[in-house]
Formats: sequence, structure tokens, C-alpha cells
Amino acid sequence: MFDGVICVKSKKIFAGLLITLIATSCTIINPSTSSNSTSSSSTTNSSSLISSSTASSSSSSSVSSSSSSSSSKPSSSSSASSSSSSSSKPSSSSSSSSVKPSTSSSASSSSSSSASSSSSSSSSSSSSSSSSKPSSSSSSSSSSKPSSSSKPSTNTNLTVESNAPTYYDSLRGQKGNTLKTNVDSLITSTHKKVTSYNEIRYMFVGSDADPEKPGNILEFYTRDSIDGTWDGSSYNREHCWPQSKLGSYGTTSPGADLHHIRPTYNNLNSYRGSYAMGEVSGGSTYGCGKVGGSVYEPHDGIKGDYARIFFYIMYRWDLDAKEEGAVTSAAASNNYELLREWHELDPVDDYEMRRNNYVYEVQGNRNPFIDHPEFMDMIYDSNYNGDGALNDVGGTTPDLTPEQLVENVENAINAIGTVTLNSKEAIENAENLYNSLSSELKADVENTLVTKLENARKEYNELLASLKPTSILTSEQAIAYMQSEAYVEGEELHVTGVVKSVRVNQYNGYEITLEGGFEVYSGQLASGISAPEVGDTIKASGKAGTFNRNGTTVYQIAYNNTHKQSPSIYEVTKGSGSTTPPSGGDNDNPPSGGDNDNPPSGEVIATFDFGTNGSSHVDGENIGGSKSYEAGSYTLSLTNMANVFAPSYDAKGNSCLKLGSSSKTGSLTFTVPSNVNTVVIYVAKYKDKESKVKVNEKDYTLTKNSNDGQYDVITVDTSSTKTVTIETVTGGVRCMINTIEFK
Repeated sequence: MFDGVICVKSKKIFAGLLITLIATSCTIINPSTSSNSTSSSSTTNSSSLISSSTASSSSSSSVSSSSSSSSSKPSSSSSASSSSSSSSKPSSSSSSSSVKPSTSSSASSSSSSSASSSSSSSSSSSSSSSSSKPSSSSSSSSSSKPSSSSKPSTNTNLTVESNAPTYYDSLRGQKGNTLKTNVDSLITSTHKKVTSYNEIRYMFVGSDADPEKPGNILEFYTRDSIDGTWDGSSYNREHCWPQSKLGSYGTTSPGADLHHIRPTYNNLNSYRGSYAMGEVSGGSTYGCGKVGGSVYEPHDGIKGDYARIFFYIMYRWDLDAKEEGAVTSAAASNNYELLREWHELDPVDDYEMRRNNYVYEVQGNRNPFIDHPEFMDMIYDSNYNGDGALNDVGGTTPDLTPEQLVENVENAINAIGTVTLNSKEAIENAENLYNSLSSELKADVENTLVTKLENARKEYNELLASLKPTSILTSEQAIAYMQSEAYVEGEELHVTGVVKSVRVNQYNGYEITLEGGFEVYSGQLASGISAPEVGDTIKASGKAGTFNRNGTTVYQIAYNNTHKQSPSIYEVTKGSGSTTPPSGGDNDNPPSGGDNDNPPSGEVIATFDFGTNGSSHVDGENIGGSKSYEAGSYTLSLTNMANVFAPSYDAKGNSCLKLGSSSKTGSLTFTVPSNVNTVVIYVAKYKDKESKVKVNEKDYTLTKNSNDGQYDVITVDTSSTKTVTIETVTGGVRCMINTIEFK
């Protein structure tokens, strides 16, 4: 989510195909629409403190036409009447067809005209524009369309319609990667019917209906009103994301998703072709936009439509537009900044809202970037510091009255009762509800109750403080403390213990496991301190955190994604020698199924990581060719690389190499020094997809999931063969390599 993104999710695809096979009804009922939109006041805001500076947007207010001051970008939910000056880029098309005409005077257009028409009733006469397709010349567009200097008439108060008043409630208060991940999950889990490519032909009369001419549909590129009867020649089914760049799913799953496929004139479909989308300098102008240098640029009137379609596909079907060649590298740079600019340049209009409502009735899921354009900034704008989804003014209004919202807060405060160590959830719930209110509504909460909430937080914090350590903790004490209610993620701890294992990573940081299991990860030696060895006793301080390693919670002081501060090893007392060696075993031949969690015993002489942890990016560039990594005096030289993306990151922010794409296999080769007899590879499935890899011609089925930051361990005997080749087995199967060790 793509953080960028991947190939079609296998589970989603298989589930979708199954639903398609069992679906028997093709009757489509258009949703009734309403100018009022509602959503639940329930909240998942993770804030635990009462903020007096909470955004003043009222949760009961209607949609504002101005952007939130917390964002450095113009709000993507701004008034549709704003000019193209909201983008720093000039209009790239002079075609008069680059502007959509008004399709409706109101977002609450009558459902009877947008869905009740069937393919059999579409014999009603169409307008004259239906009989004349636009030519390849930009000057031939219909004179009835507005000039390129005007913006399309759009509704300035678009709302999530009454057929989905609580659809987004689970996202309340979320932002950044959390919102991105859960948007992906929401539109996937609610996608109940996967349409077929054949039946879509007869759905356009509902999804793309002309509300003013029953039986007619609106052609996507021009918004011409044309006869909706499907005859196979008047119009066709356009893949906005080129069909040839959907791999084997050209006419299934994403290639048959009604949110994606649009009705277009045949000749405009041909002009658009299968070119990657991006910016065109010069080129030829058609009714669909500009084409030049094997690149397609939509006209200004549909740039936002295209951007929202592409983001929907990337989230719902886990496709990466850059990886699949659907956009140019320039268009994909900086988290698809160009598409996000188009999203703002061409705001959501009535046509998109009606269509989104109709598809929701058919498929069960929605395009969130149509309902909530502000989600784009909440996810991708690093300067966004607002209250998160549904709490900032956006595309929806809550379904509770102001009085009900205030009452909910007061009830939550009263529910706290006597403060104990078990009061954490009750206090946080009350705080979240209070912080979700606008400044005006906060003033309506009884002062005595606000004071009660503040005192409850103070009492709870005092209880926690009474449990906090005041001295250096042993390994066992540190783990016990971090498992208690008193522990706060990221707080500084001082620990001491006997070194059980130690290694130096490629950043010259010490990775130490103490007797008892506590870890000092990527620690740095204080001035004048000698390097610790197995059996020594150390004292160290640093920010505490936990890490999931192969399904086991590891307790550490560490440099991690949240607190980028290395622990300090400030005392080393020489011990009597080796203690209990790390657990392990003969894992040279892991069974199929990847049950191979523990690396073999033996001294690690070099550890190679693939970047710095903590990046917000998902996938890096396809590095190809060769690349080297250093670890002390050792070098890992990767060669013969094909479809290797680096640095890539798992869901926990750990840097990795990603092998393979959604349609192509990935591979790499390296040769180890003569003294390296064992290579250990920490590798996982890409997200939660089924994955197999081949290492030196031996197949391994992976079980661990990079979404969880967990990795299978593959051990390779290099005592005789010094070359290691890793490859994914089939196209569309990818893996994530987190670490390679030499022993």
C-alpha cells in the first residue's frame, strides 16, 4: 500500500475467481443517493494525550471547500471550481476535449435514471453525439463541450452516499502507513463480487449511465452521451491500466474490476494504446489526451480520474504501476507524486461519485480516493499533522449529531471509574473520543468531566512511574519489565549481563545477545571501551523496543524505526570465556514447507544487510547487473541480477532485497571466499503470498511473511561449491531477502 506495491494478490485473485464462478445474478440495482452522508463516531485515534490544539474541524460539519492548514499541499477535496492553478504544472493539453462537461447538477442524482435501464431498454434514441466519434484531430471535439480554459461543473459538497454511511468507520483517526495498510485491507475484504469481463458489457448502462438520458451512457474520455446498447462496435471496454501490463490477469480480476474498466470510443482506445502513463512533451493530441515517445498523458479533464483509478488498482490488487510498466519512472518517482498532482488538478465530480455508488452496490467495495480525496495527503504527505481519517474535514460527515458526540465523550469519561493499572483502555478510549471533537464541541463537555479525565491520566501515569526501574536491570529483569504495564515503548533502559553471542554488522554496530535472552542491537562502544567478547559482562544503555523474529518477540535496546539512536556500550568487564553457544542445528537440508527458523551453529564472520532500516518506501529501483555490499573485511558481490529491487522494505521497515516482479522471475548469484563454509539466507514471502525459491537448484517453499517481519532461514553448504544462486521459481512469485551471513 504500496507503498508502492506488487503483483496481483494470489489469495485475492483466487477468492475473486471463486466468487465469479458462483455468482449467478447479473441484475444491477442502482443505489439511492442522498445529499447527506454519515459515518460512525467510533474512533481508532491512537493519541493518548488530551491536546488543546486539536484541529478545529467539527465532526458534524459539512464538507469544506478549503484545504486543511495542516497539509502543505492544496487539499484534494477542495472545491471543484478551483482552477488548474492548484497544480504547479501547466496544462499539457490544448484539446477542448480535455475538460469534462457537467454531467449532473447535483451529486444526489436520481437513481432511477442511472441504474434501472437495462441493455434491453437502451433502444431509446441517443443524442447526435452518439453517432459521431471524435477524429484523431484535437480540433474535432464536440462544440458542445466547454473550452479548455474552463473547469468542469462539479459538486462542491460531494459526500459518501447513504448506501455506505459507515463504510470507512474503522479508519477513523488513522494516517500514514497505518491508513494505507488498512485502506488496502478494507477495499479487499469488502470486495464480495468479482465481476467478469463479459458481464461488464451490460453493466455500463448502470455504472456510466447518463442521468439525463435513460438508456444512454457517458463515454469516458469525452463524456459524450451515447447509446448504451452493447453491440461490440459502438464502444468498447477500456483498460485504463493497459491490459498488456496486467500479466495473465488482462481480462480477469483487476482486468475485470468495474472500478477500473470504462466504456470508450474504439478509436480513442486505440490512440491511448498500451503506452505507459506519464508526461508528454510535444507528441500528438487526441480526444483521449496526448501520445508521444511511447508515453500517454490523459487530458486535464480526466487526469484525476486516471490517478484515482490507478491508486485503487495498486491498493486493491497489489500491483505496482512502475514495476508493471503502466507508468513511466518519472511518474512513479516520490511515491507517484505526478499522479497525486493530477488527483488535485482534476477533483472528484458527480460522474465519479455516481459511478462509485453503483459499483459499490455491485461489488461491495468502494474507491476510497473518490469518497475521501483527502486520504491521499493523509497517507503520502510527510508534512500532514492533522487528526487523521474522518476527523479532518473531508468527503464525509458523521452520522451522529453534535449533542450525541458530546454525550459519548461524557459517558466514556464516567466509565473510567477508579483508576488502576487496568484502566489504560478506558482512559485512552475517552481521550480519543474527546480529541476527535472540534474545539467548539470540546467546550460543550462538562468542565468537571474534562478535569476528571485529566486527573485519571495523571493518576495512571503516577501508578506506572511507581513501577519504573531505578537501577541497572539484568537481562531477565529487563524482559520482565518490558512485559509489564509500566513499560513505555522507546524509553531508555540500562542493562547488564554476560555476553552469550556477539557479532559486528556492516555498520560496525555490535549485535549482542545476553544470557537470559535480552539483546543490545547495533550498539556502539563508548570512548576507550574495548570490544566485548563471548563471556564478558557488559553494561549498556539505549532506547528499548521489541522485535518479532521468526514468530518470537525479542526484547532489545536498539537502533530501530521509531528511535534512530544507537545503544551505548559503556562498560566491558572481561569474563572467563565462552558461555552457552547459540542454539541451532544441521539446517543444510530444510524440509519443504520452510520450517527452518533457527540458523546453524558456527561463528558468524560477516553479516550483510541491504540498506538502512526505517524507510517509508516499499520498493526500490530495479538495480540489475551487479552490486556489492561490505561487512568489515568481507565483500558480498551480487552478479547476474535480474529483477532485483533494492533497497526494499518489509512491513516492519526492515531493509531487504526483493527478487522478482508480478510477471517476471528474479535471480542473483554470488561467490563466497575460500574460508566461508556456510551461507545463511534470511528470506520471506513477499507480503502474504505463496512463494517458492530455488537455491543452487534446490527448491524451498517459504512460510514466513514479510508483512510480519519474519523470515525463513535457508542454509547453504559452501565447503566445496563456492557459488550461490538464488532465484524465484515462477513469474509473479517474489521473495524478500533480509540478511545474508557468512560462516
